[in-house]
Amino acid sequence: MTRLGAELLGWGSALLLTVIALAHLVNTDRAWLLFHDGDSVFPLLVHASIASGEPQHWALSSVLFIPELGLYFVLATVFGSGPAAQLAFAVCAMLLIYGALRFTAGAIRRDLARPGQPNRAIIAALAGFAVLVFLTLTESSINRGSFELTTLVMTTTYYAATTIALLFGVALCAWVLGAAGAGTPTASRPRVIVAVVMLGALVTVSTLSNPLIAGWLCVPAILALGFGWLLRLPRSPRVPILLALTLTLGTVLGYTARGALGDLIAKSADTYIRPDGLSISLSAYGKAAAEYLSTPGGIIGALIVLVCVGTGVFVIGRSVREHRPVTLFVALMAVGSPLVVVGGGLLLGTDAPRYLTPIFFAPLLAVTALFADQRVWPAWLERTAELTAHRYSVAQRGASVVLIAAAMIVITVAVMPDRTRANQYEADIVCTANWLASHDGIAVGSFWDARPVNGQLAQPGKLLQVDYAFNRYIWLDNRATPTPEKAAVVVQGPWGAVNVPELPAGTRAPEVIHCGQYTITNFGSPVIPIGPPHA
Repeated sequence: MTRLGAELLGWGSALLLTVIALAHLVNTDRAWLLFHDGDSVFPLLVHASIASGEPQHWALSSVLFIPELGLYFVLATVFGSGPAAQLAFAVCAMLLIYGALRFTAGAIRRDLARPGQPNRAIIAALAGFAVLVFLTLTESSINRGSFELTTLVMTTTYYAATTIALLFGVALCAWVLGAAGAGTPTASRPRVIVAVVMLGALVTVSTLSNPLIAGWLCVPAILALGFGWLLRLPRSPRVPILLALTLTLGTVLGYTARGALGDLIAKSADTYIRPDGLSISLSAYGKAAAEYLSTPGGIIGALIVLVCVGTGVFVIGRSVREHRPVTLFVALMAVGSPLVVVGGGLLLGTDAPRYLTPIFFAPLLAVTALFADQRVWPAWLERTAELTAHRYSVAQRGASVVLIAAAMIVITVAVMPDRTRANQYEADIVCTANWLASHDGIAVGSFWDARPVNGQLAQPGKLLQVDYAFNRYIWLDNRATPTPEKAAVVVQGPWGAVNVPELPAGTRAPEVIHCGQYTITNFGSPVIPIGPPHA
């Protein structure tokens, strides 16, 4: 019961830190990425399409968003599809990251032969999680293509599930290594088998949904296991080989399963991978890095990541000297995953910073590994913490969590402006959606402008995505939605202005309606030709 109280205190603290991160996010321009970005509203559109009874024939990228859609649909059942479910998704994503760090810290405590001290593992997990929250506080721009990557994990489509899978994959490998280091008693073997099966299932589903997991987790983990194997850490080579085979098999099964869903993938891998595009990759990432480092938040964020990576190097050296295979593996992943991702991204000619997300998340493992070791703080602080923990009952700890949570939420609400940045965007989008819902006729708009409105409209086919030439643009969209020959309304927003083509003589002057950043041009009758659909 004492352990339960400690765990509740840890999860409650993680929730409070998450509230702080979200309070910052919704008060900055980055709120657009959370609620209204063209990619972020994808689960809302799928939910609305299914609810309307449409046939399902989507055109997707190489990422299928399977775990994200599953979690969002569960939350939409509870909160209703829309901003409330998106906000709940952000909270769940952050808490899952804390859970992965807590799992990792527990495995490290086993490596230190002190598995019976959960309080330190909780503190270690909170230390890594606090670094993540601090990093989110340095991000505020509306730019989806920047190196402000930590806030993206709170969105529904910017690789949240893959990031979480990376951390949980490390935790599962660390736990199995720790069990092997403890001699794997007969009673523990079923749990080890379950952990290995869970790792294989995690990699399979993650690969099926997003093949980036191979570069983020599998390749660096196999390299880290190989390094430990060469040093005979652990002494038995069977467990590292088993884990490497599990990672490989999961990847193969995931890629094989993708073949059955190939019709959903509208763009082939060569759209994103260009082995001859090193110069393009260097230019794109160099420009994004320069923009990131031109801001105070970017400089602070970069320094934090460098300190975390340096911490990982320190932990690697100490783990080798002290023969600690679990801590060594976690620290190697903290340092190695960013290196593999950056090197692989450059060699494959990628150009989107979000492909390099492990740069910011893998180093959190180094902080957790460091704090899981009791030598981080003085002995007197250690004794004081343990004595305090023993004096508090489960009820007292639970009450403390509730009181602290209530106080933090009250403070957060008190300092939050009457109209957050998210609400300002929301008002314009809702205004546009309400006008379209109350008028007849098909509307068209650019991809980035139409999708936020469609997220609120929840009427598939009412507002169609078009390109600059007014051809139907089916991207992250349902191919089964009919494409009419003409539209009557043009919706223009802050992102992708479209030029209305030349209309027949005698077309009446349009009615123009303004909804903040959005402009609705209504011609009253279908006069705007819509070209053939393409992805």
